[in-house]
Amino acid sequence: MLIADWITLSPEVARSLLVTSLLIEAFWPLSIVAAIAGFVWWRNRQAVAARVVALLAVVLWLPSAATYFYYVGGNVANGAQLRMRQETLQKTTSIAGIELPAGTLVTHPSAGSRDQIESLDLNGVAAVHGIPLIGHVNFQNGQPDGFVTLAQDAAIDHVPCSASADVQLREGALDTCTLSRPARIRGIPCRGEFSPDPKDVNCELASDYRAFGVTWRAGTRASIGANSGAFAIADRAPNLYFLGSPLPRDADVEFDDGRVSQVNLTTDGGWHFRGCLIEFIMVRNDTASFPRAIGCNLPLDRDGHIAVAPTAFTVR
Repeated sequence: MLIADWITLSPEVARSLLVTSLLIEAFWPLSIVAAIAGFVWWRNRQAVAARVVALLAVVLWLPSAATYFYYVGGNVANGAQLRMRQETLQKTTSIAGIELPAGTLVTHPSAGSRDQIESLDLNGVAAVHGIPLIGHVNFQNGQPDGFVTLAQDAAIDHVPCSASADVQLREGALDTCTLSRPARIRGIPCRGEFSPDPKDVNCELASDYRAFGVTWRAGTRASIGANSGAFAIADRAPNLYFLGSPLPRDADVEFDDGRVSQVNLTTDGGWHFRGCLIEFIMVRNDTASFPRAIGCNLPLDRDGHIAVAPTAFTVR
């Protein structure tokens, strides 16, 4: 298991899994110890010490043996059940409306549901519900699900996806892919990795794009909705200025109700203004303030922030 998987477990489950794993790993070493102790006892059956050591070795071995054989037996049973649900196609066959090439390993949900698919190990290219796929494909509710491998660049949900990068589906719908070419998604020029969202468009801008009255440059990572958005500035700054200066690289700008709501400057190490190191700019009621400023002697407002004029943000 990965560390991330362990973190999600409850303490009781994690302890149980750890003990089980240790017992399984200890089976063969304890078996050797028990065998040696048994041999010594057999050679010295009258010796009390040999008897005690042999008994102790067996007591330690039994929990490990029970866990090990339960684990091995379970694996054997699971393997047998899996083989009953699998078939390797001897010829091109259509299952669940999918034309599958010969040599494909098909895993069904149960031994009796040969018209349904749990997973595929494709022996060639197959159009799975219109998507050209190769390799391993998992299914959920009859649709390809999870990470898949495209056989070639293909449009998924009208989005041009690249076969050279990971593609993730969610019950047949696109979840994440890397665009095979720059494309306009709901009118927004996108490139690179793309994740569809019913409300927002999340992508890297392929060309300059005007949103919320600001021209954002190509390369900016953007999440754009109807009245809200977030922009991570890349090499080229937008034409949005704060106190007469362009925003630095890696600044994160957020909009709410069509207006700037906050700017995070911590990624770039902060921004200097009149001896202050500004890490965060917050905008409330059209007034910008610095709730996080270091080494600053400017006067504070009633909230303990350093306020600046409403015209601090300008577009040129």
